[in-house]
Amino acid sequence: MEIKKIICFIFLIFFFTKNINAADQIPKDAIEPYCKGNLKNVFIDDLKLENISIRILNSKKWNKNLLRLHLNYEKKRNESEHKDWITNFRITNDFKKKYKANVFVKYKNQNVCKFKAKIRLTGDLWLHLDWKKGSPISSIHVQLLNGHIFNITKFKLFLAKARYGSNEVFVSNLFKELGFLSPKTFFLKTKINNVDVNYIFQEDIKKELI
Repeated sequence: MEIKKIICFIFLIFFFTKNINAADQIPKDAIEPYCKGNLKNVFIDDLKLENISIRILNSKKWNKNLLRLHLNYEKKRNESEHKDWITNFRITNDFKKKYKANVFVKYKNQNVCKFKAKIRLTGDLWLHLDWKKGSPISSIHVQLLNGHIFNITKFKLFLAKARYGSNEVFVSNLFKELGFLSPKTFFLKTKINNVDVNYIFQEDIKKELI
């Protein structure tokens, strides 16, 4: 009886040691499954995007930078002699610093995917600035660091007025249907630090597009 216990004990030690060694042999550069494998059985191409939420890690600095830009815009507008054209206002690179953020992607009937990202302001003119429920908002550029949306890692979220509403979406999709190279473009419900904004999602013109 004692011999059987010893044999079982040795077998258990061998079994756990083998599994530990196997785990150590997993390549460090192994590809992590999309969304950490949390999506239900479905092909990525069949996913339907419902909305995204962006939480900027240093929201205080982000809001301060954005508010400073809005104040600069109001100053230039008050100095301008033209109602609809502000000749000396541009969103300069000083306002386009990158900020770390978390992007939460929600597909229809799926769990939420969380990706790390860097975001910044995008655009040059005042059309990329607006207010929503007392909060300053803008068009933004998003770079996903450890994930993608429809194989897109870099994209822009444009305020609708910056792209003349549905015109941008219609033209981009028309060109795609006609066989021209055109970035993926569609309307997308978005939250930026809990502020709801209806953006135009547009794929950045990078190598993924080609």
